[in-house]
Amino acid sequence: MALNDDFLKLLESIPEGEMLFLFCGPNDIRAKIEDISKLQELADNTELFHIIVQSSRPGAGYFENVLEHEYFPPETTLNDEMQYRIVKWKGLHWTVISVPCHKRNLCYEAAQKTGMKFESEGTVPVLLGEGDIQTFPMITESIAVLINANDSKIYEGSGGIQDEKISERFRVQKYLKEKGLNTNDPWK
Repeated sequence: MALNDDFLKLLESIPEGEMLFLFCGPNDIRAKIEDISKLQELADNTELFHIIVQSSRPGAGYFENVLEHEYFPPETTLNDEMQYRIVKWKGLHWTVISVPCHKRNLCYEAAQKTGMKFESEGTVPVLLGEGDIQTFPMITESIAVLINANDSKIYEGSGGIQDEKISERFRVQKYLKEKGLNTNDPWK
């Protein structure tokens, strides 16, 4: 079985209300499951800036690759400053990336390079339904939701969303190839 298949199985195994915390060492990847309540403890750390994005959002994967490989390169001390979690909340996968607050500008640069942008800092995702408004369980001023830039094709309807997803796959593969990385490896 390919690592991609293993990674997808791992994602699907995350129980509702829990999160997968990925640790990248020089020679291995480790992961642990944590309760979603740990998110607020993370948010209370005033030295960190947090990015939240729905994991399946077109452009999210490209942004994550650029942020890590250009600004927090693997196998460097900079990479140790970047924390990566996948949260299963309300049936959806959400990515939470945390970096030192004084490096938030790097996140904004990566967003601009990849056709993404941030909502105002201090905002979190909300879902309407179940008779009320559901707020993502992480409240802090040092947080921002990653969304697509205003000129993104996703705002053209379902055809635009599909076009953007296909385009993103090609952009990620091209980017990884230019960096000399294995394009079949989801950890890279």
